[in-house]
Amino acid sequence: MGVATGVLTRDMTRLCGEIGSMRRIRADLRYELARATKERRNGVSRMQKAFFDARLGMARRTKASRQAFISGLKNAVGAIRQELRTDLGGARQAWSALSARRSAPVHGPGTPESGAQPTTSHGPAGRTEGVKAERPAKARK
Repeated sequence: MGVATGVLTRDMTRLCGEIGSMRRIRADLRYELARATKERRNGVSRMQKAFFDARLGMARRTKASRQAFISGLKNAVGAIRQELRTDLGGARQAWSALSARRSAPVHGPGTPESGAQPTTSHGPAGRTEGVKAERPAKARK
């Protein structure tokens, strides 16, 4: 039994060394995993901060460009509205002048005051074609 006991002792000693070695390897692996995880977390945090800063800068730039666009748009719309007001004012003046001319008595050919008949184009059988005598406009009160 001496030989078998010697072999068993050697095997037990070897296994005990292997167990110790594996425990050290496992401890090293756990330490390395913890270090890599911490390093990865720090990297992700830095990347998130860079994304946040980039998004914040982009938001500020786009806000400034939107505000500039809106300001330009307001100015353009204001200029168009002013031009429209001016055009409408001119149209009102033109219509007012035209209305004033129509309501003023005119004594010329074709008006009842002159005694002459309005000139029209006569087609066959004495019918007027396309041109009607104008009625005088009613005076506004």
